[in-house]
Amino acid sequence: MSASSGRDSGGVVHIAFVSLTHNIAVSEFCKSTTAKRLYAGDLKGACDAGKWWNKAGGRTVRGLVNRRAAEHELCLKGVR
Repeated sequence: MSASSGRDSGGVVHIAFVSLTHNIAVSEFCKSTTAKRLYAGDLKGACDAGKWWNKAGGRTVRGLVNRRAAEHELCLKGVR
């Protein structure tokens, strides 16, 4: 993923994943489906998988749903 590859318009995909990683921890991101899809070149799939991180203590949290939705929207802006 890089802006120079033409696959991340303006770096917004990168920003969305940095936001997600900051919130869930690097160790969790690295072993996530989001990361696996990202490294496989499936940017849309990675953006979609980021939305799954909306729980705390096993319960869906509205604030996390809202945050993931904002990250997802930002992420998709960068996918062509």
